[in-house]
Amino acid sequence: MKCVSLVAMSVVLLIGSQSAVAQSQEDIDVLLGAAAGAAIGSTIGDGDGRRIATALGGLMGANWARNRSDHRYAGRRFESICKDRIPTQYRNNSGVARSWVEGCVARLEQRQAELEQQAYEEALNGPAN
Repeated sequence: MKCVSLVAMSVVLLIGSQSAVAQSQEDIDVLLGAAAGAAIGSTIGDGDGRRIATALGGLMGANWARNRSDHRYAGRRFESICKDRIPTQYRNNSGVARSWVEGCVARLEQRQAELEQQAYEEALNGPAN
């Protein structure tokens, strides 16, 4: 219980110590993920094993939160790109414009997945000629 309280207090101090300008939602998400992971890890084992589980839980929670944050950022970035490119004839009809943006985002996400797969295969097999 002391460990959970210590982790919670550390998170509060870290969040509070950051300047308002430097504080981003991603940083807060990572800190909360680390705190949640540490809290879950602190319920495992006892003694030194509990300390190790707490530390590993914190690292895993922070990593999980960072991955989720990266995925959300990519979706917002694609949406922003697509909103800037709505064809003029669709701008006056919000339903059509929204559908166009959704389709655009889906195509960009698909293309990103294809490029990631291609990069993965090139890393394994070398560049295709």
